[in-house]
Amino acid sequence: MDEVSWHALSPKEALRRLGVAREQGLSGAEAGARTAKFGFNELKEGKKRTLTGIFISQFASFLIIVLIIAAIVAAFLGEWLDALAIGAILLLNAMLGTFQEYRAEKAVEMLRRMTAPTALVIREGRVQPIPARLLVPGDIVVLEAGNVVPADCRLTESMLLATSEAALTGESAVVTKDSDAVLPSGTQAAKRQNLVFAGTSIVRGRGEGVVVATGMSTEFGRIATAVQAVVSDETPLKRDMEKLGKQLTVAVLAACALIFGFGLSRGVPAVDMFLTSVALAVAAIPESLPAVITIALALGVQRMSRDNAIVRRLLAVETLGSANVICADKTGTITKNEMAVRRVFTGGEFVDVEGAGYATEGRFLRQGKPAQPDSVPGLCGLLRVAALCNNSNLVYSKDGSVSVLGDPTEAALLVLAEKGGVRREELRGTAKFLREIPFDSERKMMSVIYMFPGEGEVALVKGAPEHLLAKCTHQFVAGKAKPLAEKDRKAILSANAKMAGGALRVLGFAERAAPRGADSPEAVEKGLTFIGLAGMIDAPREEVPEAIRLCRRAGIEVVMITGDNEETARSVAEDIGLLKPKDMIVTGSTSSASLTRGRRAEG
Repeated sequence: MDEVSWHALSPKEALRRLGVAREQGLSGAEAGARTAKFGFNELKEGKKRTLTGIFISQFASFLIIVLIIAAIVAAFLGEWLDALAIGAILLLNAMLGTFQEYRAEKAVEMLRRMTAPTALVIREGRVQPIPARLLVPGDIVVLEAGNVVPADCRLTESMLLATSEAALTGESAVVTKDSDAVLPSGTQAAKRQNLVFAGTSIVRGRGEGVVVATGMSTEFGRIATAVQAVVSDETPLKRDMEKLGKQLTVAVLAACALIFGFGLSRGVPAVDMFLTSVALAVAAIPESLPAVITIALALGVQRMSRDNAIVRRLLAVETLGSANVICADKTGTITKNEMAVRRVFTGGEFVDVEGAGYATEGRFLRQGKPAQPDSVPGLCGLLRVAALCNNSNLVYSKDGSVSVLGDPTEAALLVLAEKGGVRREELRGTAKFLREIPFDSERKMMSVIYMFPGEGEVALVKGAPEHLLAKCTHQFVAGKAKPLAEKDRKAILSANAKMAGGALRVLGFAERAAPRGADSPEAVEKGLTFIGLAGMIDAPREEVPEAIRLCRRAGIEVVMITGDNEETARSVAEDIGLLKPKDMIVTGSTSSASLTRGRRAEG
């Protein structure tokens, strides 16, 4: 399909360009025709390796070729035992390598089949599920929370829709989408709020979109194309083996020539000296070396497989041992890609929160000492808002692990509440949900109204600290609502700035007695009583600091790459012990001249 700036078109114009009616979708015949034109919605792989091809590739080595020649010469000279020994070793070496690599190829293929996604589309006027690989440009896709986006789509409808694009951009923050937005044609992919991209996930809301790109034409496909264009270099071990094979061949031939000439000078017949020289050459070739190397690499593959790592080619195992720099993505690799609340500000003081990711175990630390939530003024109220002003869900598996359905930020608040012993299900057993005022990008707040026994209708509000604080007239102090003075506002904003400066994403919490029947932001979100702040971050994996220490001990430098902002990257790098005093943080805007000056200054 011709290059079109779909984000610069209205939904109506995008549908017209693609020749599809939103309510009807494509017909089966038209979908088939477009499949023939655009191909399947899947990333193209390189040429698949067959069993025969894998077997033949085991002989693609100069040293192996020398050994084959040696076996042929030995057979020609009648040294059948030597010829058979060399041949058996070569065959064993090839079979072992083929077995390991073919098994890895099949494992990768099985993983690909297990993760084959489906999509919900409108075709011929009805919603139906189809394999995602059958999507074509012009298909109308229905998007719901929990779905993985199957192709790049221009949104035609969005209801509080938000996506996680960490897999594409590295940003762990949720991206709010707006189908009505029409953007300038040069807008970067990460800022196209009217598009959703293949491989990203829907964390809340619902919507519909028309497919504008499939397969290798998607943003992920462009990345795959760039990766496939990289020419694979030979591994250090293969280069060394090739070098050794050539040096050995030259040395053996030189020695044979020298002995042949010496024999002739002593009057030995030329035929006898030729046979002697050839026999010497065959004996000098280390026929067991390739087998020893293959066995060592196979053992390495076995060790990697016990750690759930698939190695497709044997020589890649040795390459891992030759690495001197590791460039690691932050989101999902160094971190868990799971938001976790690290710090709370309530009652005029900070409280630290232990635990990482979505694990519901963790202590509250008040001035460095463990504290119960009910001993910290305002904390229980904050936990109540965190649990109830929330549309995410925690899903517990049989092995005790926790996953999330919904916005990762809201999931972090649910985990925070559970750490404090506040469970949403228990609260809902006594409190009655009445209504919700959803979050929107202008207000930057969300409110829910519950009927609590003895309290009446109460509005629970969370949102961006600056916006929420502007709606507050009181604050909780020692469990009581007191007027919010200007100095109190400054103290709260200072606490917010301190948490944000530590690369935490901060949310504010408040509540008020809601007017009966009020359901508009103007009526509910005013005269609020401020409760506190919660700062969260995508925390590093527990094993990362030790892994970095091991890498440095082995002489390997580690570089973290991320799409997050500089302060977030700095905070994570400091947490895991990656950032050293003289290390530089390089951003996309850093010029080569700046880098040169930095290196000179360090020197």
